[in-house]
Amino acid sequence: MPQMSCARCGVAGADLSKAGRLLDRDNTQIGLTTQALAGPHFEHLVERVHALGERPLAELLVEIATATGQSSFIAHRLEEYARLDPELVRALGADRFPPNVLGVVR
Repeated sequence: MPQMSCARCGVAGADLSKAGRLLDRDNTQIGLTTQALAGPHFEHLVERVHALGERPLAELLVEIATATGQSSFIAHRLEEYARLDPELVRALGADRFPPNVLGVVR
């Protein structure tokens, strides 16, 4: 696998590959902690997939549902999110990730 780095979050090389995988083709359930699904790199990956459009997002959801056997759960959550009012979500600022702010601890 080629070595890559994420300019936004600074994750590089093999760490980028490991942090970016939700599913492994040989082992459909890799032991991800909630840390792997949070933080700047996860947000960056979500933004990149979102920018690809509707079909790639749908294919990702189908792939996850197939690999995990959670198709009914994913369909239910998708129904719930589809009920949200897009204008209200935008008005609340909930359509974007909060800015990554680093503070100095003294």
